[in-house]
Amino acid sequence: MNAIKGKYRKGQIVLEHAADWPDDTDVLVEPMTASLNLGMREEDWVDTPEAIARWLEWYDSLEPIMTPEEEAVWRAALQEQKEYDKSKSEERTQKLIRMFE
Repeated sequence: MNAIKGKYRKGQIVLEHAADWPDDTDVLVEPMTASLNLGMREEDWVDTPEAIARWLEWYDSLEPIMTPEEEAVWRAALQEQKEYDKSKSEERTQKLIRMFE
């Protein structure tokens, strides 16, 4: 079953569209907040020394995204792209100047 939005009007819940739920389905109705909260709110952060130690332990347990070899290939490609962009910068600048003449 999927959630359905609705409005509270004159003591009734009015759904945006009909629900295909069977009769006597239990529901939970609670007001939606005006703004969408992504992530944790500031007041939900636990910043005790113990909580910070647990977070650091978890963080240190994460596996690297790339192997050292993959990172070396990525860094080389990044440097190659940087050199290419630098070699084309004057040409691109002149093209832009001509566009606005």
